[in-house]
Amino acid sequence: MMRLADERARLDAAIVEQTRALTDSRAEIAAAFDRDLAKFAEQRQRLELALAENRAALASALDGDIAGLAESREAFARELESARAGLASALETDVEKLRLLRSEFDDAVRGHAEALVDSRAGMAAALDADMAKLAELRAAIDEASMQHAQALDRRARRNDDGVARLRCDAWRNARQSRPRA
Repeated sequence: MMRLADERARLDAAIVEQTRALTDSRAEIAAAFDRDLAKFAEQRQRLELALAENRAALASALDGDIAGLAESREAFARELESARAGLASALETDVEKLRLLRSEFDDAVRGHAEALVDSRAGMAAALDADMAKLAELRAAIDEASMQHAQALDRRARRNDDGVARLRCDAWRNARQSRPRA
């Protein structure tokens, strides 16, 4: 009986430890997910800052060129128009490239975030399934413990009945073996 109680206590402790480990694992997954999202937000902010700096640098360069050419506008009017058109085209091309890069980055972030959410949901489902299995195992252990206790109780009753029968037989034999007066 003590061995069964010890075994049950050990199994209960193992179940509690497994539950705690699974809960800790779920918390670690959530923390990793939050860290990844923070990293992506930081990368996005750096990309937007670089885009703003590039725009400012291009605008500054364009303004410098215009200021320098303004001194000799008549002589370089056609060249200036050509340069301005080229710079504007390059700026539009760069802006378009940056827009495409930003769009790709946003798609990558969105895809990674969705994958993380799906992964987190899958792990949560697996954790729930493990918890259900642990509950089933605990119920089976409880049922087996109850059946074992009932069997021990029946055996004790049979032993008590056997002892009572032996006492009764001994009493009857003693009585029969006494000399009659």
